[in-house]
Amino acid sequence: MKKTNNSQDPLYNSWRHIQQSLSDWNMKDAERAQRLGLDCEWTTFRSFRDDVMAKLGPKPKGMKLARINMFKGWRLNNLSYVKPAVMAQRQITCHRVKYKGKTYCAKEFAKMAGVAYWTMLGRLRRGETAAQALRGPYAP
Repeated sequence: MKKTNNSQDPLYNSWRHIQQSLSDWNMKDAERAQRLGLDCEWTTFRSFRDDVMAKLGPKPKGMKLARINMFKGWRLNNLSYVKPAVMAQRQITCHRVKYKGKTYCAKEFAKMAGVAYWTMLGRLRRGETAAQALRGPYAP
């Protein structure tokens, strides 16, 4: 029987991340799983991979496995493949910026505008508008 190296599977790092999110030492195992909404049969990588592959198919190159709703747990019906930029916008800690009718994640917005993220974020926190925080010819 041929032994497989799970670490080379594109979904392995996603499964490891989910498992590590359960390692909060301040909570009991059952409480952690309940808080994160973890599908309990995902204690092995094989069960996780089989479920994800059946529902979503193989992981496309350049995409990440992420929760659709960051406030809900790691359940099969709350997972999708997304581009890293979309994933950043979904983060609970993402500072959102509204500019010309669109909403951006502050890191993405600063990068598009050619302004240092912490510079722009400091300006926004001081009460400047998005246009004022950009200050430069590179505004999107």
